[in-house]
Order: sequence, then structure tokens, then C-alpha cells
Amino acid sequence: MPVRRRGWSPENDRPKPIRLDKPNHLTGYAAEHWERIEPLLSEMGVLQPIDSEALTALCQWWGEFRTLQAAPATDSNEVYKRSIALAACFKHWSSMAARFGLTPKDREKLTLTRIADDDPVAEFLR
Repeated sequence: MPVRRRGWSPENDRPKPIRLDKPNHLTGYAAEHWERIEPLLSEMGVLQPIDSEALTALCQWWGEFRTLQAAPATDSNEVYKRSIALAACFKHWSSMAARFGLTPKDREKLTLTRIADDDPVAEFLR
């Protein structure tokens, strides 16, 4: 249970939005995914600077998924292999997405607490 400090109110306990810079190596579908979800996660108060790598991996899995979806398949063997790869990519993406609360059920599990400005651990993580 988080410690409540003097002067606490529900308005003060809302997490501060933190914006993360999109990595330069994200391109295509992965970059589009970052641009779509990073502002939403930031507004929810989910993101911290330490989350950059996990969010990058999430976007890369989505990029792989969408690239496979868009690729034309020529024969039934290729269709089968692609369906296996699509399932694997989506499984990895959804596993990471759960950590960020990207589904209603996962959002219920998130506990977001505002870190006090004078907290030495918070300073270390920034």
C-alpha cells in the first residue's frame, strides 16, 4: 500500500504524464505503433523513462506482426508458415501489451501511484 504524505488529495495522487522519445531505429509499422500508443500511455501515467526499452520491444513485435500480415503469400505452405509466425508475433506483442495495460482487463490490474518529487528512488530512476 502506498504511503500517503501530508497534503495528499486524489488530484495530487494522479501520476504525472511522462513523454518518451521514439527511438531512431523504429521504422514502418513499429514507428506508427509508437506514435499511436506512447501519447496514450503517457496520459494514463503508465510510462517512466525506464520503460523505453520495453515499449520499443512492444512496438517492434507489432511491426513484425503487421509486416507479416501485409506480405502476400503464394502457396499453401507459405500461408501456413506465415500463420504460425503471425500467431507467435501476436503472442509476444500481447504479453508485452499486458504490462502496459493495453486491454481493459489488464488496466484493472495496474496500480499507478504518483512518486513524490522528493523521493530519492524516483530521482535514481529518472
